[in-house]
Amino acid sequence: STTSCLRFADHRFGCFFSLMDTSCRYFTLRPNLCPVYSRGNPNLLRALLNALGIAAKLVLVSTRRGPVLSALSPSLYHFDHMVVCLEWGGKSYWIDPTIKKQSGDLEHRALLDLAYGLAVTETGEDLTPIPWDVSREVYSLRHCYDFSSDQESDYSIEIEREYRFHRADNVRYHFHATPKQKLEQDFLGYALSETDLELEVSEPIHIIEDDARLNRLRTRERYRILSGPGEEERQINIFTDFVNELVVDSQARHPIRIDVEGCIRHDVEVRYRRGYDVSEQERIDTAWFSYTDKVWREGPRVFFRSTLQPLRRQVDEAEIEDFAKAVESMRSRSANRFLYGKHEFDGLPEQDGKTTKLTSFFEWALFLILVAIVLSFIRHLF
Repeated sequence: STTSCLRFADHRFGCFFSLMDTSCRYFTLRPNLCPVYSRGNPNLLRALLNALGIAAKLVLVSTRRGPVLSALSPSLYHFDHMVVCLEWGGKSYWIDPTIKKQSGDLEHRALLDLAYGLAVTETGEDLTPIPWDVSREVYSLRHCYDFSSDQESDYSIEIEREYRFHRADNVRYHFHATPKQKLEQDFLGYALSETDLELEVSEPIHIIEDDARLNRLRTRERYRILSGPGEEERQINIFTDFVNELVVDSQARHPIRIDVEGCIRHDVEVRYRRGYDVSEQERIDTAWFSYTDKVWREGPRVFFRSTLQPLRRQVDEAEIEDFAKAVESMRSRSANRFLYGKHEFDGLPEQDGKTTKLTSFFEWALFLILVAIVLSFIRHLF
């Protein structure tokens, strides 16, 4: 097979690259495998690491056929890029030195979404899976609705977004490359779509934390609610569109890659003048992902959390139809737009276990009047 007769060569660093077929004829590497820049950087990094005593080797990869590479017949023409695999502390790290917008140390850098690689060695190797840790949280979104004021004109929303690893790399680059005014307009559009309310910017989108070592980027934005739902429907339907992250082609004839590259979470906090009892948890478990909805109360605040945790990165050909059905079940769950809360709960008594607390002014007034009548009646009797 091709894996046993590949050799890489760059005479500047003492290696040789050729491809030998069954007739023992040699073919040189086709010129358009990848640009000189893409070949030179990995080879230079490998040479520098080896000079420092760090084991490193070059790896051929495919940026187009990654997930299906193992199902194809061996051929050099499948590969169009080259990366480096280094050994450090008993662990393997896969690095692409041609990427310009990457941060983070070895443990917190973006992983390479390439599925398989072919290490270039003197003895030859088989295809090697390039690991991907789906348990890592890559994105979280937090909406905080503040309805605690007596004046509806003071109602507001605060939105925080946290990006990690490759998402942090992409958003960091986007912030640096995009005019500030356009960023504010874009994220106002996202907020309008996410909340379905009429909003006014009180604090435009900005970065509140950018940790290059942990490769974590956090942003914040604040809006004033100009108007809520109509009088006939004084409620807000909050829903999470994580299902859009699970795009699937049910007609695919080969293994497909799950688009969700790690755990994503959506938190909602709603602050009221008085809270109300609520507790609910729903979960969807499949062979490829788990999805959880949770609702709970802490004092006058109500919290909602939706979490999508992928369990695998690939769906085999025989599983595609079942995977599509599982995604559709999640889509139906998301499309229900669960009632997360109303703007006001002045007319509702606060529940505390089996005891009802009389919290409204009118209820207390009525209670005191009844007590006064009873006391007056007792005095007249005695």
